[in-house]
Amino acid sequence: MKYRFEILLIIILLPLLSFSQEKVGAWLVFNTNNSPLPNNNVRDIQVDKKGQLWIGTWGGGLSRYDMFRWRLYDATNSGLKSNYINEIAIDKKRDRIWATNYDKGITCFDGNNWVHVPFDKGIITQSIAVNDVGTVLIGTESHGLYQYVIKDSLLSRVWGEDNNVDYGVLDIAFDNSGFALIGTRQGLFKFYKDPKGVYTAVKTELRKDPTSKIEVTEKGDIWAINAETSHLMHYDAKRKKWRNLPNTCRLIYNELNGEKPTYYANELAITPDQRILAGTKYNGGLTITHYKTWGAIYTPYSGKRHMMGSIEAIALDQREALWVGTWHMGLMTQVGYNIELDSVIIDTVKKVDKPIVRSNTYKHDFSKEVQKINRRRAVLKDTIHCRTNQIEFLIWDQQRVDGDTVTIMLNDEIVLDKHCLTKEPLRLHLTLKPDNNKLIMYAHNLGDIPPNTAQISILELGRQKELTLQSDLSRSHAVNLIYNEDFKNPSNKRKNRKKNNKPKK
Repeated sequence: MKYRFEILLIIILLPLLSFSQEKVGAWLVFNTNNSPLPNNNVRDIQVDKKGQLWIGTWGGGLSRYDMFRWRLYDATNSGLKSNYINEIAIDKKRDRIWATNYDKGITCFDGNNWVHVPFDKGIITQSIAVNDVGTVLIGTESHGLYQYVIKDSLLSRVWGEDNNVDYGVLDIAFDNSGFALIGTRQGLFKFYKDPKGVYTAVKTELRKDPTSKIEVTEKGDIWAINAETSHLMHYDAKRKKWRNLPNTCRLIYNELNGEKPTYYANELAITPDQRILAGTKYNGGLTITHYKTWGAIYTPYSGKRHMMGSIEAIALDQREALWVGTWHMGLMTQVGYNIELDSVIIDTVKKVDKPIVRSNTYKHDFSKEVQKINRRRAVLKDTIHCRTNQIEFLIWDQQRVDGDTVTIMLNDEIVLDKHCLTKEPLRLHLTLKPDNNKLIMYAHNLGDIPPNTAQISILELGRQKELTLQSDLSRSHAVNLIYNEDFKNPSNKRKNRKKNNKPKK
């Protein structure tokens, strides 16, 4: 009987024993290799009133973690209609978890039951927030701002137009009066509500700058991220003045496209002592206000020589422990530390670090290398239509790392020279010209396992397209990237089509 009990105990504990989170310095790292985390692309982290973490992933659905056990929810075992989660909102008064379902609307979970709210076909939900009376605000990629009134089960649009990316809503927050602060591609707006907590089309423009992230302090100060420059914007509620912050902590600076080194913020959070915490877009680290100066916090995958993953989500649990979600690198938290201790490195260095992300074009003369690349036969792998001329390009070796070395060329300009592929994605910021853009992967060798194979990812306006490129010593795989202003606003495309089809007199 004793042996049977021991065997049964081993069977029960085996799934738990098979996972062992990786410890890197003062951090614990959770990824698909060492934990039940279903996907390494963590888009959002929220903490409920019980202290449980809710983790939204891009491709792995929704996860709940209570520091001991994991519970995974996806489109096969729950009320989720899509495994691609952009944002999560928690209604703590009513114990409800709300999640965007990409192009499948939004979903609510109260711990027992699931409720799905569908949207019209083609509408992509990308931001969500719940106010104190339970009204849900939903931001879409190109259809404006919607609200869902739970009491009436009524979904309606507050602001926006159809199929126009200028009406994309990037983030939603609430000020201390319960008014909605909406970050859009047109600027930062304040929308007003009626006494029942339902929002109207009445609004005030707070900033003309496109705004991607918003946080509000207890004193009413507003912190936001400029969607174009990725710099911080701060509204002082006492002085009623805005200020731009083109400089923070030099320890996390990067240089892009040959421009002056600067920081690129991607995510915001407010600490319990009302300091601002910003995750970087290219460095993989964080910057935090430290009295009158700024400090840096390095995650395990941030570095000074190469970018290891942007910060997509930041949360502080009930113990004030810092949790960070990254793109491609999973979830991580500090072990035995909080943000008051040794993890903060104060910016006292005058010398700016070397760039982490390489420039879009090199200053060296690559004319001979370009001619050599163009002599090989280019085979078109795919055509991708882009709605913006600013894209992010990631490249890595998805299979066994075998020494594959490649050069990437965009429009006869080398943007990545003789790079040896690794498991860790390298990210580049690329600028497209109007119409056709030709991207070529040139192989310098065949590696240990021919042909030379690389996994690439194109990210633009929240969309992602992954491809596998293969090149050998006689041919190169190519991708055609088409950027057209008409794709930004389909209504222009329809107008031009009607104009061209108009019969001549």
